[in-house]
Amino acid sequence: MINHVTAVNGGLILSYGLDQLGSGKSAKRIASLIRKFGLAEKVSLSGALYFSSHHGFNEDDSAMKLWNKSLKLAEDITK
Repeated sequence: MINHVTAVNGGLILSYGLDQLGSGKSAKRIASLIRKFGLAEKVSLSGALYFSSHHGFNEDDSAMKLWNKSLKLAEDITK
């Protein structure tokens, strides 16, 4: 299960504890990882998602927008 998300090099890394489960730069890829591994009851979001311009994204909110789009896509596909 995914319990942590961080932004690195213009993409997101999804982890469980210290284990990296996968990464992606597109909502489609991240949504597929969400469907594959599932989400923990509580998922922590790194501060890098809020200041993503320091982590390879064009704007500070770009990583959070990618995460939210990925969640919506994963939800829509599983319906």
